[in-house]
Amino acid sequence: MSEPLKRNSRGRKVLRFFLYCFGTLILLVALLFYALTLPSVQQRLTRTAETFLQKKLGTRVEVGSIRVQFPTTVTLDGFLLEDQHGDTLAQIGSLGVSIGMWKLLSQTIELQNITLEDARVYLHTKDSISNYDFVVRAFAADSSSTKSTDTTASPWKLQLDLVVMQLQRVDFLMQDDDAENTTQAHIGTAKTTIAKADLKNLYFEVDGLSLADSEVKLIQKKKSLKNSKPDPAFGLLLKNGDIKCTHLFYSTPERTLDANLAKTKIDEFRLRSANDVMSIQAQGIQVEGSDVAYRDPEVVTTPGHLNAGDLDLTQLDANLPDFSFQNDTLFIQANALSGNDKSGVILHSLQATIRVTPGSIELKNALASLNHTNIDGDVLLFKNHGATFDRMQVQLRQVKGMVGDLIVLLPPSENSALAKLHDMPYEVSGRLNGWLDNLQTSNIRFRAGTGTVANFTGSVQRLTEPTKLGMHLNISQLETNRKDLVRWMSVGDTPMDSILAQPLPTYLIASGKVNGNMASLQLSLQGKVGALQTGPDFPNVDGPPLEFGIAGTLSDVNDPDRLGMDLQIHQLDAPQNFFAFLASKDLQLPDMLQVTGGLRGTLAALNTDLKFNMLRGGVTSQFAVKGLLNNIRTPKQLGFDVSFDGSLARQEILGYLPDSVVNKVLHLPAFTQVNGHAKGTTKDAAANIKLGLGGWGQIRMDGTLRDSSYQMDIVGQNLLVNKLAVDTTLRPLKTVGFTAKVSGEGFQFGKTASIQLAGKFDSLIWDNLILRDITFDGDVKGKRFSGGIQSPDERAAVRVRA
Repeated sequence: MSEPLKRNSRGRKVLRFFLYCFGTLILLVALLFYALTLPSVQQRLTRTAETFLQKKLGTRVEVGSIRVQFPTTVTLDGFLLEDQHGDTLAQIGSLGVSIGMWKLLSQTIELQNITLEDARVYLHTKDSISNYDFVVRAFAADSSSTKSTDTTASPWKLQLDLVVMQLQRVDFLMQDDDAENTTQAHIGTAKTTIAKADLKNLYFEVDGLSLADSEVKLIQKKKSLKNSKPDPAFGLLLKNGDIKCTHLFYSTPERTLDANLAKTKIDEFRLRSANDVMSIQAQGIQVEGSDVAYRDPEVVTTPGHLNAGDLDLTQLDANLPDFSFQNDTLFIQANALSGNDKSGVILHSLQATIRVTPGSIELKNALASLNHTNIDGDVLLFKNHGATFDRMQVQLRQVKGMVGDLIVLLPPSENSALAKLHDMPYEVSGRLNGWLDNLQTSNIRFRAGTGTVANFTGSVQRLTEPTKLGMHLNISQLETNRKDLVRWMSVGDTPMDSILAQPLPTYLIASGKVNGNMASLQLSLQGKVGALQTGPDFPNVDGPPLEFGIAGTLSDVNDPDRLGMDLQIHQLDAPQNFFAFLASKDLQLPDMLQVTGGLRGTLAALNTDLKFNMLRGGVTSQFAVKGLLNNIRTPKQLGFDVSFDGSLARQEILGYLPDSVVNKVLHLPAFTQVNGHAKGTTKDAAANIKLGLGGWGQIRMDGTLRDSSYQMDIVGQNLLVNKLAVDTTLRPLKTVGFTAKVSGEGFQFGKTASIQLAGKFDSLIWDNLILRDITFDGDVKGKRFSGGIQSPDERAAVRVRA
């Protein structure tokens, strides 16, 4: 046999040897894995592991079974580990792990599937001692070794990418009494895929998280302290999260968040922590039927009012395309949000960009519908030193709703007066900027009630203290009506019956400027006022309005008993219909009453200097009053100390006296001059009056009034009877001068009034005969008259009784 053939023969023998050896090795490994699947081998393996752990840890360890399913799956069932006090440290119903076999050839442990069921873990630390310390010590390196082991240099690697994790009925509790924090979790069911795991940099990506019937609590009772050495950085990216029936609770001394999520989906969630600064970003959050509560312990609770630092939302539905939390700043882009808050706010819908910081809350491009109110605007609120939100920058494109909703939305007032207007509708637009103590307004357009309108620009001070309310306003339009005025006045303590009994205008239209506060309010206003009305009904009234223009100062505006004024009336034109509620058969008011002058004092003591023009039938009467009026608010106690001077047209006088008494007895001159002085009250008064009858003589009267009784001394001089008397038989009687005393009871002349008089003609000219000392008397009761006249003069001896 040649040499080459021998070499080929030996090569084939060596190859067959190595193939046999390799095949035998494969067979042995296969037999080993097969042996591990045998129940007897698994039982022995279980007992060996249990014995090893008990000796190693020095505590009770139970291992129900270890099962190997060739070639990739290992299952641990019935595992129990107690701590050194005999309490359960860890308990596992079932743990299954699947690994990639081929990766072992490259010294990589590739986990493919992890399943954990019915597990409980309890970790506790107190006085720097943890209940799991003994486990760490048992598996720690030999303490006598002086050379540390570099574990990072191990050729074996752990790979978690694309591992599928499934958890069911898992409880975890970690309680640190030293740090006063608790981490607790109950996982009902959870399934996810770890798409990427960077253990060196603690960065994980999770795809498709499904979590249900779970509860997670993170409680920190101590305020966070800054460490010189920051915690390790870590990061998490979650995609396609689906959370159902899960309770999340996060609490620190700075804030508390409590959420019961019935159904929540998250497209993407990013969590990053570096240098002890945490940031959260999320996109595509959808929440259905959930409850969320947020509490800032520094914020003062405001029961019955919406409070951004004390929220409790139920039945929450939300579509949030963008959400982030970083550097204590919360950002939310809400396409749709609805729910109910404990304050009483029922949020039907909200679309807005929301930013919340420790010192502010901002809503931009807000479109909201809550309770009975719709809102379109931008809101920026700032927290004050009292941890309540009172400074604001608000752009109201339109707010329309009920005052009751406004009460809930605004910070609480110190009194409940506004609550009486809770069912009044309102609408407002414009800009607000500043604090409730000094609120700047711009182009405010306000509507309320059945016809109240206010358009103004300026500032308002101390809104939360109505008794100290201040304002600097330029009012371009102010309108209201009696029905709304009654509502506005009802916020005080005045009974409704008293308010309805006060004469109030049918409507009011005004413009002008108002500056000052409730203690001293300067105003310059002009406008129109509808007819005065009283009673519970609010009928419409036809006819022209009263027109006015006034300027001056009001003081103690919020207290009617102390209300003061220093006003100049530039114009007050009141048509007859304005006083229609006073009109009667025997009282006809002028066609137009014009007033100018000044008022100074209080409603209890008001100094007046007024000039009146009274237009009736095309003729104008003039009257001036100057003096003191008392108790104007109480007509029955009205007091006065005034001087007066005027020129009254015949038509004007006849408007206040019944025709049966005057027209059938006297011809009045075209104008009667009236001047005098009156002092007293409507029940007790004294007055002196001088009447100039326009060249027909004059009459002076001096009298007193007690209730409905009156006494009067009358002096007539140079009275032209032939001009004044209606009865033609008296025409020869040319002039008369007399003195008389009159006493009476009642003022319904020609009806129920009773009058007695007695006097003497000092001079009487009948044709060319002059008579003196003629006495007369009379008695009038209703329409009945009796009286007599007697002359002692022999030239005309007269004695008449009727």
